[in-house]
Amino acid sequence: MTVCPRGQPDYRVDATGRYAHRPEYLKRCAEAAGLLYAREKRDILRKELGKDVNGLVFHIRKPGASQT
Repeated sequence: MTVCPRGQPDYRVDATGRYAHRPEYLKRCAEAAGLLYAREKRDILRKELGKDVNGLVFHIRKPGASQT
């Protein structure tokens, strides 16, 4: 997930047509849906115009599901 900077809306559509979200928004949505927000990690998500795009990878799971 590409991250929206603080002070911006919870999510937006970039000029490339890709969505960016605030981690706090994703956590609220997961919990509202009855899911567990297990963890997150920074990673390179893809390349865009030859450059790395950094973002976050989230582990969200159903309660009682495997934690792998």
